Amino acid sequence: MNTKMNLEEKVQQWFVDRNLHEANPVKQFLKLMEESGELFEGIAKDKSELIYDALGDIQVVMIGLEQQIKNGAKISANEQELELLLMVSSLGNISQKLYSHVCHNETQIPLIKADLMFLDSVISTVSFCNGTTAENCLEEAYKVIKDRKGKMIDGVFVKEEDLPVEDEKKYKITLLNRNDGDLYLVNQNAGVSDKYGHFSPVVLLFTKGTNFSEQCYKLTKKEVVSNGFGWVFDCPGFQIEEVKE
Repeated sequence: MNTKMNLEEKVQQWFVDRNLHEANPVKQFLKLMEESGELFEGIAKDKSELIYDALGDIQVVMIGLEQQIKNGAKISANEQELELLLMVSSLGNISQKLYSHVCHNETQIPLIKADLMFLDSVISTVSFCNGTTAENCLEEAYKVIKDRKGKMIDGVFVKEEDLPVEDEKKYKITLLNRNDGDLYLVNQNAGVSDKYGHFSPVVLLFTKGTNFSEQCYKLTKKEVVSNGFGWVFDCPGFQIEEVKE
């Protein structure tokens, strides 16, 4: 028997044993969103353990959700849960627009203003359900982030405490060549962004040129390895010099 099918049957039985196979699918769907949030967190923080755990949990929740729907479980939701379902729907609209913009090379700015306004309304309602206001929550969030330090990694701001130690180190990598002149490994797109503030992907190359900005010569080990140049750290003839930001 297929291993995945065997595992799915075991998970299905797990739900039956706990009388969850006929539970409210809305609760299960909100659990699916919780696990999806953990997946996004793991990817944002580049934490493999969190990613693997979330991917497994998402599959478990999906199996349970399918069971509940197939078994005709009663679907119900309170006011707050209804708002959360609307929030997910609106997030899906934004996601679809961004996806289409990238995949179809659209030139027009994605029209997400209406979706954001709707999300703002949902946030206000959920805040009220929890005895507070959207304004109070925003104020508290600003107090937390106003002095926060960190750095941009792949277009995402990562707070200082979540930065891997290795990512904070920068290296200048030089192939020493007495005959033809030294070659430098550079990221030709370092610091380059479009009019919307989106940073260009890392593009590494060897060059003799010295007309690049200083930032182009400062590379993290992660950037070097993920772009196929990790071998330079173990190859004789290279000068690996740690540099400051």
